[in-house]
Amino acid sequence: FARLPPRHAKELEASDPLIHAYMQCSGDPLLEWHFWLEKLVQFMNGHGRLPLTSKTASTEEQEIACWFENQIENTPAMSPTKLSLMERAHPLLQEPVSKVRPATKSPNMTTYHCHCSDLRRFCETFNMVPTTYTSSNSEKKLASWLGRQRRKVGSLTAQQVECLRSSHPLVSHQVAGWLNPLQLWREQCAQLSVFVCLHSRLPATNRSEE
Repeated sequence: FARLPPRHAKELEASDPLIHAYMQCSGDPLLEWHFWLEKLVQFMNGHGRLPLTSKTASTEEQEIACWFENQIENTPAMSPTKLSLMERAHPLLQEPVSKVRPATKSPNMTTYHCHCSDLRRFCETFNMVPTTYTSSNSEKKLASWLGRQRRKVGSLTAQQVECLRSSHPLVSHQVAGWLNPLQLWREQCAQLSVFVCLHSRLPATNRSEE
């Protein structure tokens, strides 16, 4: 897309909602992964089967099938979180994913539960997630730990993700955005649209009401 002239890129982006979404996420591997997973689920919802790479299949079906086959072949390199997301995305995916899922050793969750408990107490007390922009060392420490979980979300186990999400609704909403940034991006676009409709301008960072 970077090689297209700006005018052609805009025309292509405006031609279809899926193309628009793909062009928006093409620079982010995680967003692109969610985009293809969503296309796979949409295909299975519409056809009641997995996509095929046969010559009789449409070009779009072959592309989706190739992406899925690549994911299955590269399962050893896939993070536990991605595996769980794919396995839960559609009933038809449970069997093929479970067949290639590597055996994993359950992590020691004692320390992880302690961090999540600290996170829950902080959120319940202050009705916000911790931030590093504070004079409190304990809050900074907790915010730094949460930031590390975000950076390595792709390698977190399903058990760790569940521990985070069950700690507090505010944390659960953040983790949902980490796991599905494409959905979060769409929600933020919808919020931006509502703001522009209400105020007839773009939001600014130097206005107290925003």
